[in-house]
Amino acid sequence: MGAANNIIWTYFETDGEIMSDDELLPLQEVARRLQVSVETVRRYIKQKKLAAIRLSNTNLRVRKAELDRFLKERETGGDTKPDEGL
Repeated sequence: MGAANNIIWTYFETDGEIMSDDELLPLQEVARRLQVSVETVRRYIKQKKLAAIRLSNTNLRVRKAELDRFLKERETGGDTKPDEGL
């Protein structure tokens, strides 16, 4: 049992209550919300642009909070910093 399993158990030890930001979304739902293909979502995960939780060898999920972070980063231009002189 690796570290990923520890994350999953920690996630579910919340008295059965799942907060909306901690909702685990399947890749198909993430792709739908981003308006991209599932393969593009998998590429983002592989490139470490989007964090995912592995539930099994073939079953990945993305936390809603992580998807929100990903979208916000894209809205603000990611790591780009405004010119200090402006």
